[in-house]
Amino acid sequence: MKIRSLATAVVTAVLVAVAAPTPAAAAIAGPCRPGTPPAAEPTADFYADRGELGPEQLPDGEPAESLMTGYRRFGGMSVAAFTARYRTAQGWVYPPEDGFLILRGVAVRYQQTMIAGSRIDRFGYDGGRFLAPVDTLYLQRALPPQNLNTPAGTPQSNYHVYCVLRPFTVEAGPIAPWFGQPGLGLQYRLDGRYLPEAGDEISVDWLIDHGYLVEEDPAAD
Repeated sequence: MKIRSLATAVVTAVLVAVAAPTPAAAAIAGPCRPGTPPAAEPTADFYADRGELGPEQLPDGEPAESLMTGYRRFGGMSVAAFTARYRTAQGWVYPPEDGFLILRGVAVRYQQTMIAGSRIDRFGYDGGRFLAPVDTLYLQRALPPQNLNTPAGTPQSNYHVYCVLRPFTVEAGPIAPWFGQPGLGLQYRLDGRYLPEAGDEISVDWLIDHGYLVEEDPAAD
């Protein structure tokens, strides 16, 4: 109920934000600075000894720590209530409409061109298709706590920052409240319709390999 109330309270703001979307939503901070973030210590201790519930301790080092502001792992729910709502034997229950906010029965999504020099980021491997403007708070992304784990050979919480080298078009829009989080941050979904040469193979990794994106090391700033 709290999540619904929060979503209702910001509907007007969301409508204003998406009524005239601009390609400058992602942070622009000068030329791209290619770099590889160092691998962090893999997560060894999980909340309640369950990997799907994320690390026992939330990230306590930059750049991920700053993105934890206001984050509550289960959004005020008990573990049992949280997993009953968002978890099945097959895994996580993700929101409909690719996680875009639904208003009056319609998902709020639109085309947006990412311009050179924009900074975007994601929690997860390069094989994914979802990104966000750099520094979007974790609670605004409405992701499961498992995404905060650090797999072997990855930066802390598998968090990556990318810089746009060449313009490309994405599907953009506000994030639906989910996983006990308010969401309402902005997300970018890669769609092969906007890059026919990629087609179904579209991913962050594909964009890197074809010169659209380059990874940066946030700690080098």
